[in-house]
Formats: sequence, C-alpha cells, structure tokens
Amino acid sequence: MVKERNNLYLVLGIFVFFILINLQFVFADTFEFNGTIKDENGNALNNSFVNITIRDNQFTILNYTSGVTNESGWFNISITSNSSWIYEPSFTHVNTSSNFVDFKSKSIPAFPSTMLQLLAGTTFYLTPAGTINITAVNST
Repeated sequence: MVKERNNLYLVLGIFVFFILINLQFVFADTFEFNGTIKDENGNALNNSFVNITIRDNQFTILNYTSGVTNESGWFNISITSNSSWIYEPSFTHVNTSSNFVDFKSKSIPAFPSTMLQLLAGTTFYLTPAGTINITAVNST
C-alpha cells in the first residue's frame, strides 16, 4: 500500500513537472502590449482600434494583431513573440455617429519585440484626422 502510494506520488510529480515545463513554453511565446489612447486634449478615446502589424526582417507582413480600447482608453493585447520579427503599432478612432475616422496616430516605426515591450503602459495621443470622399461624375 505504501509502495503504491509512493509510485502514485512519483507519477503525479512527473506529470506536474511536465505541465509546468509546457506552460513555460506557452507563456514564453507571447508578450503583453498595453497603454492608453487619448486625443490631443487628454480625453480618453474609448473604442479606438489598436492594430499591430507583424513583419519579418525582410519587412514582409506575417500577421496582424488587434484590439479595442475600453471606456477609459485602456487596451491590453497579447502578441506572439519572435526575436526575428518586428512590430508596427497604429491607432485609429472612429466617430460612432458619422462612422468616419476622426483621430489617427502619427506614423510609429516598426520595433523589435524588446523595444515594443518597453513602450507598454505608454499614453498615446492621437491627432485629428479626416476622411476624404472623392466622387467622380461622368457628365458626357
């Protein structure tokens, strides 16, 4: 009975060890990118779109990761990590009554994951933007 219990503890211990090792690899493959989005007057921009373009070292687009800000302008996105990839963030806010973009981030360069992680917790101030609708009419 004691020997069976010791064998059970050994098997459970090995099982838990392998689960912890696998969890380490799962969590090591992502990092968190978060911050707050505001307009130029410091007002929180809720429901703003946060887009991260993921590129390889040849600048080929590999993937996109996106999210939306909450009522206070806060966002938190889990991003797949790879040391050879670069990440290009962009932020936009759409006016819900007109359905047009009214605020946009300035051009933010693409960063390696370590640099993007250093930006976590930053407040990003968006600048006013406009939507141009060009219509052509054939009058002939």
